[in-house]
Amino acid sequence: MTRNEIIENVTEAYIAKLDRDNPPTPRVIESELVTEINDSIMLENQLRAKGDKLRNFDVLDHDQIAKIMLATNYISCINCGGENSEAEYDILAI
Repeated sequence: MTRNEIIENVTEAYIAKLDRDNPPTPRVIESELVTEINDSIMLENQLRAKGDKLRNFDVLDHDQIAKIMLATNYISCINCGGENSEAEYDILAI
């Protein structure tokens, strides 16, 4: 599994278990998510050869922050590029 796949999978699993009506603080979310991602990276690294280890994760990227905001706030995601556009180009409205 690639580092990006781990980050995406763990982030989606973390968001799925969040309580939208009573979410943790942003600092708690960041701390827990970074810890869970690094735990998964550590497990993956146990399966890899010495020179093929994945580096640890230290900061949430913009995509993760946007997904967390969508899961914990009442925000609309507006597709500005049409049906076949990439979701990363959508804008958020509060």
